[in-house]
Amino acid sequence: MPPGQQSSEDKIIKTVKAIKKCGWRTTNKFVKGFYNSSQAAQSLCYQPKTDYGPKHILTAWMSKAPSSNAKAHLNLVVTQKAAEIMVKESTKACHNKDLCLSALGINAEHINSEFGLQKIKKTYDTLLPCLTLLLSTLLTAQNNYERKNDTEKIGKHDMAAKVVVVIISILLFFRNRATNAFQVMMGVFLSSLGVSRRVIDTFNHMGLSVNYHVRNLRTVQTSLQNLSEDAKNRAQSFVKKSKRCWAVVYDNRLNSATQQINATTSAVFSLPASFSRKAYAAALSIAEKNKFAGLRQLLNIDSLRPGKERHEQAAAAFKHAIQTIILNNCPGKMRHCQPAKALPLNKEEASVSGTIRVVEKIFTELLGLAMEMIEVELRLLVGDWLTIRNLRLMKDERWDEFKSFLRFDWVQEAAMPFHFQLNVMYMLCETHLGTVSLSKPESNYIRDAP
Repeated sequence: MPPGQQSSEDKIIKTVKAIKKCGWRTTNKFVKGFYNSSQAAQSLCYQPKTDYGPKHILTAWMSKAPSSNAKAHLNLVVTQKAAEIMVKESTKACHNKDLCLSALGINAEHINSEFGLQKIKKTYDTLLPCLTLLLSTLLTAQNNYERKNDTEKIGKHDMAAKVVVVIISILLFFRNRATNAFQVMMGVFLSSLGVSRRVIDTFNHMGLSVNYHVRNLRTVQTSLQNLSEDAKNRAQSFVKKSKRCWAVVYDNRLNSATQQINATTSAVFSLPASFSRKAYAAALSIAEKNKFAGLRQLLNIDSLRPGKERHEQAAAAFKHAIQTIILNNCPGKMRHCQPAKALPLNKEEASVSGTIRVVEKIFTELLGLAMEMIEVELRLLVGDWLTIRNLRLMKDERWDEFKSFLRFDWVQEAAMPFHFQLNVMYMLCETHLGTVSLSKPESNYIRDAP
């Protein structure tokens, strides 16, 4: 029979006989010898968009095992080879610099980029393709519910990708403690939530976080200190180089049930571009502000009554505020804002004297501004009502100082919107309902006025 008309089975029988005639005892020995020779290169080459021959050979082996024992041993051999590949991948990953994050190397860029998790995931996909594929395939495999209802859980692949990052991070951290990029970020994240040291150390034992503080090693505490220093440098660069107007906000952020903890934090943020120094030169001028000093003593009831112009201005401002709230909370609306530069403060700001120390430290030490530079224009300080009250009392206490800087003439306090609205509510309630010491509400005087 001509070779072109022979069946595949006939060709295989003749080939096996020819192999044995050439001195090969078994077909397996021939296959082993062939793939160990220089002749195997062509058959192992991979061409994109074509079927890969070795894949089909392996599939045939797995499906044609003559017994369960042979099939189990073949599966074991494949598993062992896959394990060897994953060990080599993990060894390469353990020596990758992007996955070894020193506590002194962390900065605000890591925090602002979703704690660097996307970068970690891309590194895992590149360096650990076998392990990533194994875990992803296992986590996204159909369960009984999906198989029964012929459907797939919504968001399963996205959730699986996150779980893969966590699992690989734990495995690498267990093998090499220096491969800790994920754990450092997790430790900083837990600390930002106010988690106790014991919880962070527990996460460390689970391989999910670095420890809090042990013998000055790479710890959460060291990372936080470095982040504070980085924030300080960024804030100084921002206020000295940026042409945008900016403001400072600060507050006590932490209290203890048994003792007072001075954990005042502050941040520098830029105002919208429309708030330029050119447009608001008069508003930022200390001299212009001083022209209005003492005019509150001339206030009376008639001067407090808003006229037609003020009514129209208030109505326009109210409409604008409502429109802004709606726009900012529209689904899918992109928000464009300058990120705040956080600054650490180890001072208390609950008292007037503490407020003085806090304000001086923010501008002279943390922002690194000279006194002569600070007092050239008004500096906006934003805070809650207690902060605003202390800022005003601070200026009252220093009114007799000779220097403008020490009198804090350059400080312009501004209440946060929530606290401003809260005080408006207090005013309305006292106006219409009265207070404990005032039996007749002020609204009655207004109603009875001619």
